[in-house]
Amino acid sequence: MPERFQVVFGTQVPQDAAGLENAATVCNPHALPPSLQAFQAAGQASGWLECRTSEGALVGLWPMAQQRPPPGLRILQAPPVPRFDLAGAPLVAASHAAPALRAMLEALKAGLSPCRVISVRNLQAEGAVWDGLFAMQQEGLISLAVLESWDRALLDRAAAPQSEAYLAASLSSGSRKRLRAKRRALEEQAPLVLDIHTQSNAVAAGFERFMTLEAAGWKGRAGTALRQNEGDARYVGGVLRAMAGARRGFVMELRRGEACLASGLFLRCGREAFFWKTTYDETLAKESPGVIFDMMITDWLYQQPWFERLDTGSDDSVDPAGLIWKQRRKMANVVISLDPQGLRGKTVVASQRLRKWAKGLRQRFARR
Repeated sequence: MPERFQVVFGTQVPQDAAGLENAATVCNPHALPPSLQAFQAAGQASGWLECRTSEGALVGLWPMAQQRPPPGLRILQAPPVPRFDLAGAPLVAASHAAPALRAMLEALKAGLSPCRVISVRNLQAEGAVWDGLFAMQQEGLISLAVLESWDRALLDRAAAPQSEAYLAASLSSGSRKRLRAKRRALEEQAPLVLDIHTQSNAVAAGFERFMTLEAAGWKGRAGTALRQNEGDARYVGGVLRAMAGARRGFVMELRRGEACLASGLFLRCGREAFFWKTTYDETLAKESPGVIFDMMITDWLYQQPWFERLDTGSDDSVDPAGLIWKQRRKMANVVISLDPQGLRGKTVVASQRLRKWAKGLRQRFARR
């Protein structure tokens, strides 16, 4: 007899949500309690799907927000914030992945929400959640439209026993030689140091320095730096500080004396770290501070007992071949229609593709 589930659209962070983190088949830092609280504080999240077994165990959590991108058409959006997002998959226990996912979508189909379309960004296009969605499409329960698909660069600890071996396999001997020379040139004034900030106050100060460095580069010239967008800065900073309070958010900086040469914002879920945002001193581009930063990050992660993988968070505009991390994770932005034969899903797909084209056009002009 199939197991029965209870699915509700929650707005109060469940007290047992933290226990789902290490049991999940797919990591999603946006589905952790501190992120959910930050969503609410920013006025972004309309709630999240909660799926429980008949015994009351939480086996699924899927944060979403209601949006109206095409005129008059309401959709659910996962994750709730369509910018600066890393993962849109539900956090589902590996032991109940397929049935919990099915129960959540069937509850939506049965009227749990008036929305009949779900836009999911940064969905892993492999594994239990993807297989579950594909199976439901084959059964005619949903339709699944892929807007974009790409390979995201990944650092997997299983690829090499030590960081030195990993970097030796990822970079040619010539590249390593050139990077050693560049590092020596950078260290003529002072040694390079990797600073890791994990406490809330230090994370907040590191985030301020991150925004200053980012605004000094091409994003500042294009008007898209966080420092120039108060709402975006408030949201990203709020999530980062909330996650730091739960030891799930941190800032890394590549420093030379008092100068910050590169900076990165990170979120953690389970045994995975997510590289949320990065920036570097563009006046030193010829010395490759960003690549040196990535190499030092790799060394540090290998020293952490919890670490298994680093998800680079890159979207389809980033060529993974340009990064030092050589494993790949298949990703996709998708639209799920709960009425497979209806027009609403097709309308959302057309609207999303138009927005994608317009965004790409703006970015090309901004980089000129």
